[in-house]
Amino acid sequence: MDLFGAIQAVIAFLQTNWNVIEPLAVRLAADIAAAWVLLKALAKVLEPYFPAAQRLNAKLGSLK
Repeated sequence: MDLFGAIQAVIAFLQTNWNVIEPLAVRLAADIAAAWVLLKALAKVLEPYFPAAQRLNAKLGSLK
């Protein structure tokens, strides 16, 4: 199978399974965003007690 055939196979797979893949991708993105918010909140709560939390809070705040 050449490269063009492999690309066609991947495109065909995505087209036939998109109704399964798309909700999973949306859910994964939502879970990642929720985990980021919870980690940011935890770093903010722990900031006065642990110096490492200050660095984590600064790093998470710089993500865009």
